[in-house]
Amino acid sequence: MWSRIEEVSTGEVKVAETGTTLVTSALGSCIAIIAYDPQNCTGGIAHIMLPGSARDKNSPDKFRYAEEGIEE
Repeated sequence: MWSRIEEVSTGEVKVAETGTTLVTSALGSCIAIIAYDPQNCTGGIAHIMLPGSARDKNSPDKFRYAEEGIEE
């Protein structure tokens, strides 16, 4: 089975199923929250850059913040 590789950039949240490998790099002072559900073979990564919550909940950059990234 071929695996597709998908990059998760700063401020992104991605979910993938079997056949896709999620990767992130250059964390520096950022953190990556990683979750995996073995029953459904589904996993996700949130590449978080900033603590707290975004001021504008409709901003395309809202997942750079811990509160929105983890909630998503």
